[in-house]
Amino acid sequence: MTIMLNIFEVKPDDEEAFMDAWDYTLAYFSKAPGFIRVTLHRETRRQRRLQEEGEYYHDQESENSVSKEKLIRFFNYVEYESPEAFENAVRGEGYIDAVAPLSKVATRNPQLFEILRTHPSEI
Repeated sequence: MTIMLNIFEVKPDDEEAFMDAWDYTLAYFSKAPGFIRVTLHRETRRQRRLQEEGEYYHDQESENSVSKEKLIRFFNYVEYESPEAFENAVRGEGYIDAVAPLSKVATRNPQLFEILRTHPSEI
């Protein structure tokens, strides 16, 4: 199994548009051969409070961010049967159209990982 982690940074005013764009993109990826499942996570309220108090800032300039601007962070955890399944999805017809809405409202940083070890809960 291969895991793709994607970290998104979104301006607070774009949070709803991000959710809509993420759902739109999911419609493409969830139909790709080898896709297993995805979960979307948002930073905790505590993290957001620390950010508002100035403890955490995004400081990399890009098309969708401004230095020292407060952003909301999300990440998704996507399971694929193999690295090739993910690679085929991003090479597939429709990929560019599927991710275009996300690119308008968020910076993103997708990375592939392989599972080395798991540890079950002992509870």
